Amino acid sequence: MNKITLLIRDSNNNKVGELDGYTEFHAIARYNAIGNWTLDMDYTLDQAALIDRYAGIVVMLDGSVVFSGPITGIRRERIAMKDTVMLSGQDDLGKIAGRLVLPDPAGPPYTAFAYDVRTGAAETIIKQYVNYNCGPLAKASRRIAGLTIAADSGRGGNVTGRGRFDKMVDFLTSLATIGAVGFQCRDMLFDCYVPTDRSASISISEALGTLGDFTYEISAPDMNYSIVGGLGDLTARAFAEKGDSQSILDWGLREDFLDYNTTAVVAELLDRATDELVQRASATKLDVASQSLPDREPITDYWLGDIVTGVVDGITSQVKAVEFEIILDGQGIQKVVPTFSNGNSPVGLLHNFDREARTRRAVNRLERK
Repeated sequence: MNKITLLIRDSNNNKVGELDGYTEFHAIARYNAIGNWTLDMDYTLDQAALIDRYAGIVVMLDGSVVFSGPITGIRRERIAMKDTVMLSGQDDLGKIAGRLVLPDPAGPPYTAFAYDVRTGAAETIIKQYVNYNCGPLAKASRRIAGLTIAADSGRGGNVTGRGRFDKMVDFLTSLATIGAVGFQCRDMLFDCYVPTDRSASISISEALGTLGDFTYEISAPDMNYSIVGGLGDLTARAFAEKGDSQSILDWGLREDFLDYNTTAVVAELLDRATDELVQRASATKLDVASQSLPDREPITDYWLGDIVTGVVDGITSQVKAVEFEIILDGQGIQKVVPTFSNGNSPVGLLHNFDREARTRRAVNRLERK
């Protein structure tokens, strides 16, 4: 792997210098989710001159930005006359996470539209919501300084969004799951992409020496057939139903009801059922961290969302790259550790994370009526 370079940027997102003399830099880039980073270093006047609370970091590989984000925390310490500072932050997607999807991006008031409804290719719709709520087309007071949006290529499946005071990243993640696209914000450029299925060419297994740490869990799903209720009352209410046929065959029928009383459009209700099944119908949870892959460089040759084959205890699954951990020690040693999962987040967090996310979405729907 070519050298990873760590830069500091100023409050105007300009790269102002390369950082050296630090103890350790640690970043985690996540698929369709906010990444985080920390930087530990000795505190000197030279380093302090590069840093202010509105600055940020930029990680470069082969001349391209692979990770970037603002400083959201600064911690100074002096212990036994040793002065140190720890910087921490999120990636640039964290800035977008501070916005809601308004029912009318021009509001308040919010009396003209109950929802901001948009239908089209996933990439198109995702970029529109970002653009009108925090990008160049947003109200001046809601724009994120320096945020740009890449040209739209119309990638991904067809989706419909109904925005009403939703948390931006949660909302985008749901659309991206249905439309099978990834999204990211690097160097303040927001873009979408289609992950690549590399399962025929990349395999992670003990036999190949590519299997690192792993967590493997089999448990009965809590649902595999979703009945979604839309607008209307009693016999006049709109409904849609969808199941995971393989999960039903393996574990029997496990039904659940999803209240989505914001639309009567059957296609939209089926999208909600699809999203719910992706989160809950799988009974096999596999997370694997990869050792080095022969002739494959992380980040360069495969990226977040890409699918590979994972083999543990003779069980073969298709797993998706959900995290890249980037570690630099300041002395020229660098390491990139990818984590793959057939869920949407590491298995140790899956159950609590998904339950909390579903509860939050349900409560938000009630509050937004």
